[in-house]
Amino acid sequence: MEELKPREISFKKALLITVVYFIVVLFCASFHEVWGDEAQVWMLAKNLSIPELLHHLVNEGHPSLFYLIVMPFAKLTNNFIFQKLICLISSAGAIFLLWKYSKFNTLTKTIITISAPFIYYFPVIARSYSLVPFLVFSIAILYSKSKDHPYIYSILIVLLANTHAIMFAFSALLGLDFLYKNIFLPKKQGVFDKKHILPSLIILIGLLLLPLQIAGTVNNNSFIQYVPEMNKINSFIRVLMLFAYNSFDDYFLRTHTKYFDFYSLTMFLLTVGTAVWAYIKLFLADKKIFWLIFLSVWFQIAIYAFVYPEYIFPTRIYCAYMILLFGFWILVEEKPKKIINILVSILFALTFVNSFKSYYGDIVFDYAGSKRAAQFIEKNFNPENSIIYTTNLSIGIVAALQLEDKFPIYSPEGKPIKYVVWKGENFQDTANEIMPKFYALLRKKNPNKDLYIISAFNPYKTEDEHAMDEDYFELLYISPNSLTNLEATKIWKYRY
Repeated sequence: MEELKPREISFKKALLITVVYFIVVLFCASFHEVWGDEAQVWMLAKNLSIPELLHHLVNEGHPSLFYLIVMPFAKLTNNFIFQKLICLISSAGAIFLLWKYSKFNTLTKTIITISAPFIYYFPVIARSYSLVPFLVFSIAILYSKSKDHPYIYSILIVLLANTHAIMFAFSALLGLDFLYKNIFLPKKQGVFDKKHILPSLIILIGLLLLPLQIAGTVNNNSFIQYVPEMNKINSFIRVLMLFAYNSFDDYFLRTHTKYFDFYSLTMFLLTVGTAVWAYIKLFLADKKIFWLIFLSVWFQIAIYAFVYPEYIFPTRIYCAYMILLFGFWILVEEKPKKIINILVSILFALTFVNSFKSYYGDIVFDYAGSKRAAQFIEKNFNPENSIIYTTNLSIGIVAALQLEDKFPIYSPEGKPIKYVVWKGENFQDTANEIMPKFYALLRKKNPNKDLYIISAFNPYKTEDEHAMDEDYFELLYISPNSLTNLEATKIWKYRY
């Protein structure tokens, strides 16, 4: 493994930086409240067998890797901290690889380390995206050495493809590049080595696993289908705008209606300008790397534009940043240049507003309201005399996780929530019309029990579109405003 020796700093220094980084992000993660998408992963891993999980994934739209990593911990414990630790450790591992093996200069590495993707979004938001940086950086280290480490390299590509659908094009193009360099080109030159046949098969089979797991998601996931009505051109423009805005300030569009003041316009132009500069630099430096990066990022953008343009989370956007960073990692590996370090530094420095707002906000405010709601329920409700329903499945799944089996949380269909199947009509839209009648029937069946509803509200809107009819329901509790949409919580009691 001579070629993997440290190039920039010692193992001890890289490890020390990684430990400091881990402590910093662990501090924020300890304040972070679980929200719907995080809870769904844990509850699926806890309540389903592997065959059941694989059958269910078409409804999720996510491949299986993260669920399978979480599954042993979810089966053996009731402590969500293990899912958090998986994401923290993966992000810390990526930072170690960055400092130990990349040829970016110290300033650039520092800026990347404290940028929004690494100081908050990948380590703190406990989802499958957190695996992406470590796998991308590992592949970057072995990219020029894939011929010498074909099995490790092929397995890394397969793992990356199975983190998230948005990484499929990048993984597939890396796989094609491997096949060309190690199968087709050597055969053409008459120097073919059979040791690359099995790694190539691993890549092909591993890439095929993704569509087998999630093909048909659009037709099986009602939440994905719940998007604004717009033509494809408007949808594409909307996604591009969200890519820019949410990369530098995720909270700006939620709290402002004037998008083109001096701050937003300046940051928008700087972000877009830096991205264009990055593509031009890649094109001029290495056209093969350019097309690898360009097609991979724009595949991701196309998925959002034509499948799910409603909201583009920064974590998803920063997966595109990891693809860009991969390209510059390879370029700086081949020929270190000051201009590349400057470009990468600016690209990641522009996320600092998100760094500070998100890190500080999650410590001071509630990311989601279900944890406090669950604490209110545990303190004030009698489990023997209470029936609790929810009109919002994202809220319900978090409450079910927090309360474990002490208080079953019932879905609108009357079943205890173990995990969510994102298929069917949006119950929230008809909650006000249905719930009084529904609870009147429920009262007849349970005349001596207290009946409750957990609903969600959007803190970024002045009017609560999902409020219950106060002629029938008494408002008992309102959580503090959540940082994420529709994760703030209200608890109501049926009056009759």
